[in-house]
Amino acid sequence: MKGIFYLSALLITYGSLYPFNFSGLGEHHLWNELMQGWNGRSHIGDILGNVILFIPYGYFGMFSFRRKRLLKVLISGLVLALVLQLFQVYLPSRDANIRDVWWNLLGTLVGIVGARIPFLRADRLLARHQQLEVFPLLVAASWIGYRLMPFVPSIDWQSIKNGLKPLLLNPQLSATNVLHDSVAWLVIALIWQSLKPPRWPDLMMWLAIPVLFALEVLVIYNSVSPSNVVGALLAAALWLGWMQHNPDRVRWVFLLLLGMLVINGLEPFELRSYDAEFHWIPFYGFLGGAMMLNTAVIFEKFFLFGAAIWLLLKLGVRLPVATLIMVMATLAIEMGQLLFDHHLAEITDPILIILIALLYRTLHQLREQQLPKD
Repeated sequence: MKGIFYLSALLITYGSLYPFNFSGLGEHHLWNELMQGWNGRSHIGDILGNVILFIPYGYFGMFSFRRKRLLKVLISGLVLALVLQLFQVYLPSRDANIRDVWWNLLGTLVGIVGARIPFLRADRLLARHQQLEVFPLLVAASWIGYRLMPFVPSIDWQSIKNGLKPLLLNPQLSATNVLHDSVAWLVIALIWQSLKPPRWPDLMMWLAIPVLFALEVLVIYNSVSPSNVVGALLAAALWLGWMQHNPDRVRWVFLLLLGMLVINGLEPFELRSYDAEFHWIPFYGFLGGAMMLNTAVIFEKFFLFGAAIWLLLKLGVRLPVATLIMVMATLAIEMGQLLFDHHLAEITDPILIILIALLYRTLHQLREQQLPKD
């Protein structure tokens, strides 16, 4: 856990200070602009992004100190957030804002609270349920996180109507989105089948889909599209009519997932009319744009890549080999994006897969420690 804690601090620092083009070191008005941020208002997307950014720091920090853990994590999180904002004063590409320190501190607190809730702690879960697999639970949770970002419900009637407009007004289907959602729900069905209590019916998972759609409509900036509905219905039909009792269902779902990654990574298959550059800077595509959108993309990629690794492990592939397979597959897709327009070819996805594999290894080692010795 300590390694993941230090890695989270490193990633926070990297993402906050990129591209490290410091300037204006003698311009004191920049400090005035930073401190005047107390009086402004933050956009909901920026708030959520800054909170979520520090949740892993607070969570894994509680497992990384032996004494006075809460105090050390809080103070170190506050210092890190403050130092990053001070450095951002001299980054022209960054908007330093002192309010972000408090949102980062809130994220640290959320992580600390999460580390104290028994059902959110892998060690407590494994101590009580020694055969439980935590990793697929995280994969399923990331799918829910992707669908329900930014987690802010609203009972405003206009917001609800906006959430239903793509479904009821001028509905349009996207074949790639239908494929995306149907494969995702098949993965969720496999996770449900492998983890559900014996007495719970198989149909319960499919009955939960309308609940998720209803929650999406209630969450601001979210909506339900015809592709979402058709994708869920197609997955249910495939699972109940063919895959549920098929001994090769794991292999089929993995192949569908891999095919979906290729199609979504290269569509609309329009060849470039110019030479493109491969970006070797990690998380290049995440270092700009809206934090809320970037957070949703992280949830989605964790789900897709985590599911791929988990499926390969279910097929009997060892973790290093499964990691190598997915690194090579995503690297091939990124290289293919050099040929097709509307895409940004970068090294981020292979690095994400390695990080996800390291998380799986950490959770697996923790699970092995909790199993009774012969």
